[in-house]
Amino acid sequence: MTEPAQVPLDDASKAVLEKIVVSKDHLLVSLPTATKVDQAAASWTFEQFKLNVKNWGFIGEPNIQDFSDFISGIQNQSTETGIETDLVILRGTPTLPPQEGRIEWLNEPPVPPDLAVIGRPVLRVVPPSPAAPGLTVYGQPIEPSSNDLMPEPLELTFTDGIVQNADGTFQTEESGQIKVEGTHITFTKGYSIHDASLPIYREAEFPCDVIVPGDLAGLVKWKIFGSLIVKGHWSAPGVEVHGNAQSESGLATGNEGVIKIYGNFRTTYIQFSHLGVSGDLTVDSSIVQSDVRVGGNILCKGDPGVIMGSEVSCFGAIVANKVGSDKGRRTRIQVHRRSHRIKTPRTRIGMLSKDTRMRVYGEIWTQIADNPYESPDIA
Repeated sequence: MTEPAQVPLDDASKAVLEKIVVSKDHLLVSLPTATKVDQAAASWTFEQFKLNVKNWGFIGEPNIQDFSDFISGIQNQSTETGIETDLVILRGTPTLPPQEGRIEWLNEPPVPPDLAVIGRPVLRVVPPSPAAPGLTVYGQPIEPSSNDLMPEPLELTFTDGIVQNADGTFQTEESGQIKVEGTHITFTKGYSIHDASLPIYREAEFPCDVIVPGDLAGLVKWKIFGSLIVKGHWSAPGVEVHGNAQSESGLATGNEGVIKIYGNFRTTYIQFSHLGVSGDLTVDSSIVQSDVRVGGNILCKGDPGVIMGSEVSCFGAIVANKVGSDKGRRTRIQVHRRSHRIKTPRTRIGMLSKDTRMRVYGEIWTQIADNPYESPDIA
């Protein structure tokens, strides 16, 4: 129990003071469980609460969350059993042990912490620090233990491509990925993403090549200023690649969002997707129920090599085993000329369904029977 300070206290403040308990180490002031508290104390503002703490003879700044819990606890107390849990009024500051040196990432969201951008510090070394003294609720210092020894500084090793600055920060000579294993720092030119669904990858820009060893799934918003390789299945919309892209297990985004690729794109199949490709598109199997816009050629000559139920346009040639289907959504094809100065390669289709709608070089043309098709050779 503390002695009242030499400041007049109102009745509610006196009543609370009489029931206050201070821990043996003088680091905590509280009202214990089952204490009955005058409801007038529940009307205190935070400023009044801080003034009362000072008037009670304590030194320190109360915690706003503790104050909120204090008011709530008094308001909800039982008339028979009092407050339901200990209510903290003030916390002292315990001593802090020595802190080991550590590596601190400098990137801020939405930039992934280990993404190295050329010319920008990506991490720094925080030196070790000695033990810090504490302070009781009466304002008396608490000296740290004499057994707390100062830790040794970190001795780091790092691979080529990493530069240590005079201020202890590290940056890279090229954009890529930083990995820290113990006290060893490694740098790779590309960036590898093993789980694209993690929150740190929700929205990001990558100034380098990106590889996804597994599936590319989830709602993401990416801009990649390099190439992209997806080893697994690609179902995530909202990806923009300013380079070439490849999906080894197919693309199917559920017609959510638009994939933009400002280079060439190769994949096994495309289903239920909106896709824009500035360069050439190569599909091993099929393009089904998709909207595809291509600035170059479209090659779909694998097994079965079919384009069906889709709207497809290009400024080059389309080469496919089969286009269209007698069932389901009609297939619409548009083949544009790149330029009057550039010879456009011929579009060749092994079997063109009679239900397919085509516009070749500006002329509307519909096949009336299931036959092969070859566009005219127009320079």
